[in-house]
Amino acid sequence: SCDRLSDFKLDLKEVKNVMKPDHKPIIQMSAEVYTKMYTLVHQSPVEISWHGLVNRDKENDIYTIYDILMFPQINGPTTTATEDEEFAEWMTELIMDPEFPINNLRMHGHSHVNMQVYSSGVDDAYQKELIAKVENDDYYLFLVLNKKQEMCVLLYDFNRQILFHTDDVEVRVFSE
Repeated sequence: SCDRLSDFKLDLKEVKNVMKPDHKPIIQMSAEVYTKMYTLVHQSPVEISWHGLVNRDKENDIYTIYDILMFPQINGPTTTATEDEEFAEWMTELIMDPEFPINNLRMHGHSHVNMQVYSSGVDDAYQKELIAKVENDDYYLFLVLNKKQEMCVLLYDFNRQILFHTDDVEVRVFSE
């Protein structure tokens, strides 16, 4: 049920009055993860999606994307969607694998190919669907990338009931 999200706004225009912390949360990823994401974007002539594994250092407000995973999907020039049955099978395999860190599957990324990076109406609907299952003290991260290497970041922090947008976070790429 989405009842617990009743005062969590998806509309960025309505969120700007929320008090944000004095510091910016840090979204960081290794150069390898960054390269994987942009290689997908640059090599695909159509939109493409992936999920990401994220560790959170709650005390220091750092979110580290440490890997990305491809899933079954249907891709078009301006859309990317899951094939419901294949995606359900893929998720079931992950959930059933005792070695897979399912609780770290906290990021969704996709490309806008040659368009601007923003959260479209379709993106907002998909985000709402994904975050419906997120616990009150948890988070979920969304990225939209394009071939110009622009990035839109949306960080839903349910503990603080804040939606952080690209300008509200610091993105870092580090070498391992």
